Amino acid sequence: MIDRDVIKLLLKRGFYFAACNQPDVAIFYKPKSPDTLDVCILSDFTGGYVYLPQQLYAIANEVERKFIFNGYHNISCHFILFTDNLDRDRNFTLSGLNFWLVDTVMKRLIIYDNQPSDFYLLREELENTISKPDKKRSSLLSVPFITFILIAINVIVFFFMEMYGSTTDSSFMAKYGAMSWRFLFEDHEYYRLISSMFMHFGGEHIINNMITLAVIGNEVEKITGHLRFLIIYILSGIGAGFISAVYNMNVHPDEYIISAGASGAIFGIIGALLVVSLIYKSVRRTIKPINVAIIIILSIINGFMNFQIDNMAHIGGLMFGIIITFISCLCCKSVIK
Repeated sequence: MIDRDVIKLLLKRGFYFAACNQPDVAIFYKPKSPDTLDVCILSDFTGGYVYLPQQLYAIANEVERKFIFNGYHNISCHFILFTDNLDRDRNFTLSGLNFWLVDTVMKRLIIYDNQPSDFYLLREELENTISKPDKKRSSLLSVPFITFILIAINVIVFFFMEMYGSTTDSSFMAKYGAMSWRFLFEDHEYYRLISSMFMHFGGEHIINNMITLAVIGNEVEKITGHLRFLIIYILSGIGAGFISAVYNMNVHPDEYIISAGASGAIFGIIGALLVVSLIYKSVRRTIKPINVAIIIILSIINGFMNFQIDNMAHIGGLMFGIIITFISCLCCKSVIK
């Protein structure tokens, strides 16, 4: 992975970031004079894909063409290659490229004799940057506390409901916030889209949902971040309730169907997990999209086989989770994959 501190160092030194559609490549440029430009290209060889010298030449040529079009005529490119295999990548010394190697295993900068000894006086600071021990994320950032808070809210609501009635009684649940399309579209009680997300029919229902939320939520929150995770969860839950209400209004208009539970929101974060595992290579190293897809398919099939499960809420939550996560990934696209 490209070291974020190296990126921060380049930005601090006045370099600008240029978008690149190549995987594991980050391009930074700095005007030296009105017609002279220096370009620093970072490339990660540790994720499984290794560029050949001719591919890096092609990237450099494309960069030069882009900036020549913008009025620069003297353009020089310097590569910083992050590698975990020196025996393989020291062959770049014969490529004719200007490059430095960052040994991610030993945390050191390697500059061969036929390469520039310095570049914008970055050498010393770059060596200090990459030799730093890995900084552990603060406990507040690494702990998925939003997941814990959501679980706590669900459990507290469940126990309060049990104190004043029975969570297996549909009439009681409907009185205190469960969902029915009539409440939503005829009585305009829109708050039920949220209240029903935190209500459960009996102990088995809440235990199953909270276990799933704890396992899946833990992973998704660490990947997406706290706020984005909360937004995905809440909007997926609302979307699940809305889709379910529309479906029941059109397919079962004469039936008094009461629904509640966190499963729609949970399917939303499962959909989020599918999206991030497809988009981010760093996630795919530990979470395979095919495994997530199999879980989704089996869960939906199980929902169709069990009439007590509000499967349309599951499908609605899944759809909303996928769409919201995909949009958020586009909006929050990072230099580092």
